Amino acid sequence: MNDKKSLILDDQIRAVQVRLIDSDGSQVGVVNTSEAQRRASIQNLNLVLVSENADPPVAKILDFGKSQYDAKKKAKAAKVKQTIVITKEIQLRPVTDVGDLDRKIRDAKKFLGRGNLVRFSMRFRGREVSHHSIGMTMMQEILADLGEDINIVKSPVLNGNQILMVVSS
Repeated sequence: MNDKKSLILDDQIRAVQVRLIDSDGSQVGVVNTSEAQRRASIQNLNLVLVSENADPPVAKILDFGKSQYDAKKKAKAAKVKQTIVITKEIQLRPVTDVGDLDRKIRDAKKFLGRGNLVRFSMRFRGREVSHHSIGMTMMQEILADLGEDINIVKSPVLNGNQILMVVSS
């Protein structure tokens, strides 16, 4: 439901007649606004203008505070259920040493274990660009070290002066 500032409640309704929806959801029909406000006050509820552009405008009898609370609660529950996928990036160079590469692979396995995506990017500088086959070989070795249980989201691709690869668990 919209926020309180954008909805028109009770005495703020200026239309002469409204199409009334009762608190149980049944349609009462077209009634005078004063009659609709009287019915709402008898039930100790609010008269809320749901659609002011309709002809005649549509108003509903409901407990406004409770409906606002339910809407906030539903939005919070939806936010809790959503999963956010985080992409972690591991940067490499074609001259990265074996020990450093092993540590980066361990970090990648840790990230994949948490459910994150891992992007490997290998940058080439200067004359290294002419030896991109070394980088492709290193990327294939990384895939072999990560194991069989990973999914390749984006296979290793040479893009300008870097090779990019994205994997997930």
